[in-house]
Amino acid sequence: MADPSLDLYSVFLMLLSVTLGPQLAPAIAAYIIIIPAAFVGALVALKQRPPAEGGALVYLTILTLWSIGITFGVSRVIQDHSGIDWRWLLFPVAFGISSLGDRWLKAPQMLWDYIRKLYSAAVATLPRGDR
Repeated sequence: MADPSLDLYSVFLMLLSVTLGPQLAPAIAAYIIIIPAAFVGALVALKQRPPAEGGALVYLTILTLWSIGITFGVSRVIQDHSGIDWRWLLFPVAFGISSLGDRWLKAPQMLWDYIRKLYSAAVATLPRGDR
């Protein structure tokens, strides 16, 4: 017998299937994970924003809705390229998208810098002859 999956999505899916029925549960289970993660990520982005810019409520709302809207698709794309199950990606992807805040245009450069740093660290651990 297969081990039951204990990711957050499966747990909420089981609980919601019992209370709301199996037709409605899959749609709601994902958003029970995505909405709090997106909101907390938006709070992180708001904290990093200069206080003089104002409009905190609008900023939080836009970031949260943006993250809610694209998290599922981004999680599926990451699954296709990495093999990590999309259900495990819902929370970190929602948090990451909204925590970027208004720095999302810089995200590719930040990712590239991170990859270069990892590569440099990996090369530094190689013996001199293997570099």
